[in-house]
Amino acid sequence: MQTNRAVSAQPATVGPTAVLSAAPVNGLQLQRLTQAIRGLTGEQLTWASGYLAGLAVGRPALAAAPVAAAGTVRLTILYASQTGNARSVAEALGRQAAARQLAHRVVSVADFRPRELAKEQCVLLVISTQGEGEPPEAALEFHRVLFGQGAPKLTDLSYGVFGLGDSSYALFCQAAKVFDARLAELGARRVLERVDADLDFRPVSEAWFPAALERVEAELAAASPGVAAHRDAEVVPLRVAAPVRPDRDHPFRAAVLDNRPITTRDAVAEVRHLALEIDPQAIDYAPGDALGVWFRNAPALVGAVLAAAGLAEDAPVEIAGNILALAEALTARLELTRLHPTVAAAWARLSGAAELAGLAQDREALRVWCQSRQVIDLITRYPARLQATALVGLLQPLAPRLYSIASAPAETADEVHLTVSTLRYQCNGQDRLGGASGFLAERLAAGDDLECYVLENPGFRLPADGDTPIILVGAGTGIAPFRAFLQQRAAVGDPGRNWLVFGNRHFQRDFLYQADWLRLRKAGVLHRFSPAFSRDTAQRVYVQDRLRAEGAELWRWLDEGARIYCCGATAMESAVREALVTIARDHGGLSADGALAFVETLRADGRYLRDTY
Repeated sequence: MQTNRAVSAQPATVGPTAVLSAAPVNGLQLQRLTQAIRGLTGEQLTWASGYLAGLAVGRPALAAAPVAAAGTVRLTILYASQTGNARSVAEALGRQAAARQLAHRVVSVADFRPRELAKEQCVLLVISTQGEGEPPEAALEFHRVLFGQGAPKLTDLSYGVFGLGDSSYALFCQAAKVFDARLAELGARRVLERVDADLDFRPVSEAWFPAALERVEAELAAASPGVAAHRDAEVVPLRVAAPVRPDRDHPFRAAVLDNRPITTRDAVAEVRHLALEIDPQAIDYAPGDALGVWFRNAPALVGAVLAAAGLAEDAPVEIAGNILALAEALTARLELTRLHPTVAAAWARLSGAAELAGLAQDREALRVWCQSRQVIDLITRYPARLQATALVGLLQPLAPRLYSIASAPAETADEVHLTVSTLRYQCNGQDRLGGASGFLAERLAAGDDLECYVLENPGFRLPADGDTPIILVGAGTGIAPFRAFLQQRAAVGDPGRNWLVFGNRHFQRDFLYQADWLRLRKAGVLHRFSPAFSRDTAQRVYVQDRLRAEGAELWRWLDEGARIYCCGATAMESAVREALVTIARDHGGLSADGALAFVETLRADGRYLRDTY
């Protein structure tokens, strides 16, 4: 993923206080500083600048206390995020609290000791739901403590819960519902009714913020009469420009250095390798993180939707208070390639189509039907006439796509690599192309720019102890983060043993990054490699089959403290987990129940880590 170095990408900026053009620190120092302050609110950044200025003149700190100092925090905003949405809501809520000068802190549940809830005054929990009603990986320890024996009594805690989910699933916002009920069971007092937000969560969250904070302020005032919920100390802003952290709403514009296929022409699916140039002083990442990518819908698809709906491309529409042409809204602001069941159900009412209305009665059947269709398929099969504003109000907002980063900063600090499978399929005899993958494959070339941001994945990290053996299990593009892991270990010289289990269809057609694995094997970094090419043999062999076949060796690695990672489709991870249970039973001598408990313990102890999609 490198060649043709383009003009340096520039970081996103907000106002005149962008990243300083000339800093009296070297690149590594600035990178470490950026990592240290990542996630701080504006108010916390202001305090930090004063603290550092105080150190420069020999004072330990400014008189003003940090937002998170003991005794001053009245509100804690906790978030548990899988794709970054819950974090973005929590941080936006934190900015609203800062604007009201409400003493608060924003913290991930992964960085919060669950038993400390008993010492909190008021907590607002923002939590997403993944898979079939599960909490995010970052919330596993939080869940274990609150639902385990000896869970803390929370009689002094006031709380509210904001849930994010996808209403096409039966267990919509299940994680939020479960935690909301459990906090009440432990004695906490619910001061806000739980909010369950669907995919278009922004209008819901923005409407909730002021009401939630007003309720919190009233609750804190009633709980501690005479104690201000706000900070009265005046903080004098210093003339220090704080680095801007690119995020979903303020993406970084990266230059494309390389974009090429790494599969043969006759492969079942095309997989491409992309290299993007970044400025490590503005954007940094760690192995295991993902890159959020913004894209534009294909012009041909936009034209087809306009023609099928009988609407003019220049029809004015309003989105988030901005007036723009319908064609531009469909190109850059609205979802066309992911058909959400709520859109299909609304279209059933508009079109009066009995077939679609009948399908909409079965939530699961409708969800499955939508998975293989796009908005254009809905409009052409069930015609309906509506105004441009009605169409815009019906569709979901465009969402960035997330891709595991396939490079390590220790090897390429100024680049980010991606491994992207181009989604192509047919619906009713018509070719269909994935939104983001099609954009990356067909309309993005070396020298172009791409808006992106890093989504941290702290629950999918290399061991802090470089001696720890690791077992990496990935299928297809699920191999991407493991390329980053092995690059990082090679670059920093970690001595721990590394075992890669990789699955794909054909050795000759889609052996992704074969040259990399051979190089790492020759260098002594990759100690064991177990391929599974499912369609090269009469009997299909998958990664879970390879694990079972080498179960005795895998059990030895686990017995020696190895950590196992799994990245790929949810169904693949389920099969891998079943294989681990079988191995624990057959090679560990455990009972069926004991083997299940062993794998769950691996997961709870952070020795079985998953990144699924």
